[in-house]
Order: sequence, then structure tokens, then C-alpha cells
Amino acid sequence: MNISIFNYESDVIDDFEGIDGLVYLTSGDIYEDEDPFGTYVAMWRVDDPAMVNILVTPYRKTAGNDYLSPVLTIGLQYTSDSNLVGVDPYILPWSDADDGICFGQYVKPNEYQHYSLAQKALEIATAVVNLDESIRARFSL
Repeated sequence: MNISIFNYESDVIDDFEGIDGLVYLTSGDIYEDEDPFGTYVAMWRVDDPAMVNILVTPYRKTAGNDYLSPVLTIGLQYTSDSNLVGVDPYILPWSDADDGICFGQYVKPNEYQHYSLAQKALEIATAVVNLDESIRARFSL
């Protein structure tokens, strides 16, 4: 499995979606073996070095057209002890953001076994953490 990130963006935003203070955001389109897989968004407070919040949303072609549509979203937290943990996407600070950061069905970690795409998104998220230059720099990976 060869994972790559395209359309990578990063920015520091003040008071993002009701979160006081500076927030670092990174995002990109995830490709698996040169095929589109989905997208991710990572966010952390600049003054909180302990954790990065991540949403991963896999896409699939819908019946009858060639457009990619979001299927589900999983939430993850990456901690300073290099631990990537699935979390309920609803607890992440921006899960109800007005600009449509989260798409598709939210899948909680205790539901991953029912969704092969959620399991794959978790596996791919490990590669994303290692590829995202801002996350790597934050944790000196």
C-alpha cells in the first residue's frame, strides 16, 4: 500500500470555530496506490503540544456517475507519545463546524468492526501522520 497526500494545505487560524486562541490546521487529499481514497483534516491548539485531532473521510464513487462522494468520517487523536487512537468524531472540537469539515456518517471506534472502510481509514491515518510535514514537525517524527 503506497499512501500519498496531494493538495496539502496548512494554516494558523485565530479563534477557529469557537476555539479560543491560535489553531493550526492541515489538510490534504489522500491517495492509495495513485487512486483517490479520501481526505483528512488535522487540528491542534498552538498552545497545547500534547495532541493533534484528526478527521479522515474516505470517498467512493456513487452509482451512475464518476463523482467521488464522502462515505463516512472517523475521528482520531495523535498524542505526543506517538499513539494514534480512534475517538468519537462528535467529541472533536470542530465536528459541528459550519463549513462542512465532517462528511458522511460519523463512525465511532466501537463501530469500526462493522465498517471495513473505517478500518482501512484507521490504517491509512497512520501513514498520513507520518506524511504530514506539520504533524511530523510538531512531534519531531
